[in-house]
Amino acid sequence: MNSKSIRIEKFKSIAYAKDKKGRILSINSRYASCFIITLKGQIKFTFNDKTIITNCNQGVFIPEGTAYTNECLESAESITVNFYISDSPASPCILNSINEKLAMSFYREISQKAYENTESAQYYLLSKLYHLAFLLFKTESFKNAKQTLAEKALAYMQSEFARADLQIDEVAAFCNVSAVYLRKVVKEVYQKTPFLLLTELRMKKACEMLLEKRPIKEIASSVGYSDIYQFSRAYKRYFGYSPTTEDRKGA
Repeated sequence: MNSKSIRIEKFKSIAYAKDKKGRILSINSRYASCFIITLKGQIKFTFNDKTIITNCNQGVFIPEGTAYTNECLESAESITVNFYISDSPASPCILNSINEKLAMSFYREISQKAYENTESAQYYLLSKLYHLAFLLFKTESFKNAKQTLAEKALAYMQSEFARADLQIDEVAAFCNVSAVYLRKVVKEVYQKTPFLLLTELRMKKACEMLLEKRPIKEIASSVGYSDIYQFSRAYKRYFGYSPTTEDRKGA
């Protein structure tokens, strides 16, 4: 989908939100089309046929009438711009990332005109909306496309790392690419394999739980390992010492 697929007819409203981790909002039918730009944190949008995870100042387009839920996987800040479009077919889709400073500039400029009930104000708001749409829908370079793909894969792993059955093939399927290509792109962008990125996510969470003095068995099951022995081996390979060592670094 690109910017030619929708025609914005009228600005509706704009809002800034700050939500805590775990917040879930269910929408039966969206009252207007919108751009939602995640400024900080991470938000998962679940539709009937797809899931979109946004972070890193990334946007999502949601058309009027769409049913979905959004869940804050991390404490998040976001901007929502509501508007009406023509009857042309449209479906939810992930958008480009946009610089946080620029996104906030749009928010301030649009907010200042939002309550002016004049024809000139509406033209001004439409011009700002089309400028924003251009940035969010514009075609990315091949390098940026790789960056977006790698970030999408990482975001999925961040939301699913607690599952012991999570495999790279599943992550690749979520990203609509082959596992071979995903490994290549992730290694190019992050200088790490997908397996190492997944291990890092799990070890970071394990360290947090160890500092909380949580039982090893509980930690193992919470970070994607089927038993304490598998977890302990992985932990020792990663850090060089076992999770039960008294002088754990950082513990």
